[in-house]
Amino acid sequence: APVDWLRETVARAGNHFAELDAAAEALAGELGEEEPALLQAAIRARLKDRHAIGAQVVRADVLAGTLRHYDMHRRRVLLSERLPASGRLFALAYQLCAQELADAIAGQVARATPPDEDSRRITGIALTNYAAAALVMPYDRFRQAAEQTRHDLPLLRARFGVSAEQLAHRLTSLGRTGARGVPFFMVKLHRAGIVSKRFDGEAWPFARFGGTCPRWDAGDARDAERVQTRLIETVEGQRFLTFALALPATGAPDARGRAVIAIGCEAKHAARLCHADGIDAEKGDAVGVGPTCALCERRGCPDRALPPVTRALDLHGYERTASPYPFRRV
Repeated sequence: APVDWLRETVARAGNHFAELDAAAEALAGELGEEEPALLQAAIRARLKDRHAIGAQVVRADVLAGTLRHYDMHRRRVLLSERLPASGRLFALAYQLCAQELADAIAGQVARATPPDEDSRRITGIALTNYAAAALVMPYDRFRQAAEQTRHDLPLLRARFGVSAEQLAHRLTSLGRTGARGVPFFMVKLHRAGIVSKRFDGEAWPFARFGGTCPRWDAGDARDAERVQTRLIETVEGQRFLTFALALPATGAPDARGRAVIAIGCEAKHAARLCHADGIDAEKGDAVGVGPTCALCERRGCPDRALPPVTRALDLHGYERTASPYPFRRV
């Protein structure tokens, strides 16, 4: 599937595309604005002056469920009134990158050698989104802000005028040679525990395919401003810190799905993360997790949802264990 192919392509690149990052950073330098509202105004002006493209916020019913629409005939970017400021800024940055970084984006798509037209299209969209994020959060300034604030997620959101999801994506992409950021992984979880987005990073404590572990309760995050921090430990003894934020509604009036965005990294990076303050990452109590229930060999887990495919069950009518699927050791 195109989405799976794109995920593999992004993973191979470490979610870092140096040429696009450099081009977007140069464009941000030309715009010369750092405060989000001023940056949005500068992008609007550049779209108008250099590309004769206007931007207009319109009533939600005009776009009929669409949040952003580019009217090619009238050369206008139409933005739904439901879009928050972060969404409007990102939409305009997307349009500017689509205009000014088109050759760089097309070259990156070609080098990825997509196998079919759908894969080519989705890759083009993903890389334009990448460039837009790099324009709004230019590499050097963003990485330095992340390190100086010790990755204070709400503060970084406010400083750059971005959403939690945009911020999480960007934090996973800081792979510039000689100026790397913390190697985060990222996951977007929906209310039913479904993973809709994932970037594994250098170290991912869960299975490559399927869901995560039911003992990892990142999906229970309820606050969009308060970061939920968890210290988890795999069956092999690896420790990770994870940080989760609830996401607001999508903007559609009938949307019911509650989603959470979470990032994480190996616990050895704790000193660089303000949300880990007060946690003993090496010796503190950690929640034991597995890769995913069907592949997990942690015995006696009371939260197990599926039996392990790697072991035979050990069931007896005369007892009921804490784990719903006890299995044999060998």
